[in-house]
Amino acid sequence: MLGHKALQIAEDGVVLERLADGEKVFVNAETIILALGVQPRKEVVKAFKDAFAQVHIIGDANRGGKILEATQEAYGRAFVFES
Repeated sequence: MLGHKALQIAEDGVVLERLADGEKVFVNAETIILALGVQPRKEVVKAFKDAFAQVHIIGDANRGGKILEATQEAYGRAFVFES
């Protein structure tokens, strides 16, 4: 969600802050995908791996690249996600 800042990931969704007015918004979600830029941020990846039992690292979080390659990889990997 453009124009929002993630504040907290909860068991049933994510708490966001709308940047335009600072209002907190809760979005129900079973799966949360973060798009945080084009450079791999290994400290963020490590924090997620430490915090969650099931983490799939794809796209620029795995290695820098272009949106086409990241989108294709995400589409291909999405079919292996299990509950």
